[in-house]
Amino acid sequence: MALTEKQTQTRLKYAREKLKRIPLDVQKDKYEEIKAAADKSGEKVNAYIKKAIDDIIYRYSFPLGQSINFDPDIEKKLSQILMDNSDLMYKFSRESSSTGESNLFLYFKANTSENLDVVEKVKDMLSEMGIEILSEKGLLFPDNQ
Repeated sequence: MALTEKQTQTRLKYAREKLKRIPLDVQKDKYEEIKAAADKSGEKVNAYIKKAIDDIIYRYSFPLGQSINFDPDIEKKLSQILMDNSDLMYKFSRESSSTGESNLFLYFKANTSENLDVVEKVKDMLSEMGIEILSEKGLLFPDNQ
């Protein structure tokens, strides 16, 4: 169905006032990789890129003072924190390098002050388990960088 002139003007006004274009140039091969990943996840390329950006912006990381193997107890406690705060968080992940460095990442849905409560819960959980946090970094919380 064709848009009326008024609908077209309303959409253009909204775009001028509320949207900002971000030009993004990538090599054709890279675009094909992104498109394949987006297709695999059932998303359009634009939505896939926006989600990837949110993964970075709304991520909070804990570099840990020791290499930790994520045993079932740690996994269970983190999963419970995630479930208890599913309105704020959508996942957590962890990485360990061959040099013994470990990182724990929390991924939030948006920037809210309530996220700090979740961060504190995770810090308390790690502390109770004797896991040292070397530092914290989150783009959400500039005071903690």
